[in-house]
Amino acid sequence: MGDTRVRLGSVRLRVRDVARSEAFYRTTLGVEVTERVGATVFLSLKDEHFVLALEGVGIEEGGVAPHVGTSSVGWEVPNVWEFWRMHRRLQTANVRFVAEDEGVRWTLRFQDPDANGIEIYVDSRELPGGRSHWGGSTRPVDEALILAALQAEVPGIVGFEG
Repeated sequence: MGDTRVRLGSVRLRVRDVARSEAFYRTTLGVEVTERVGATVFLSLKDEHFVLALEGVGIEEGGVAPHVGTSSVGWEVPNVWEFWRMHRRLQTANVRFVAEDEGVRWTLRFQDPDANGIEIYVDSRELPGGRSHWGGSTRPVDEALILAALQAEVPGIVGFEG
């Protein structure tokens, strides 16, 4: 069996017509809009920020990419400790990645061998500095920020080895 601490969490799709796709997913799956930023709409089934992001294509029209398809697949971890564990796992495997704080979640972004976008993330809305919406603002997640969150989760922790 696989690692049960990681679960499929979100998918980002690049679409030609965001309004048409939004209507389709709202009608067929019952998802609700949680946020709109530029040519992207975020949709949710429950209390997560999103399970499906629809990104408009056509860069000349404000879209994020020139073609349709999957932008990325997101794998959610349940807490900051597991986020740190995955951070270390990617480092140990020499995988190039970027760690970002989107306010609603911390994300490790990287590519698989075929250049498909992969994200590992933890919901950060309740963490120090967390927000209820993304709002288009992203900043780096560094080890000091992760340690501060770990200290909030596990009082008395002073550092970590991996």
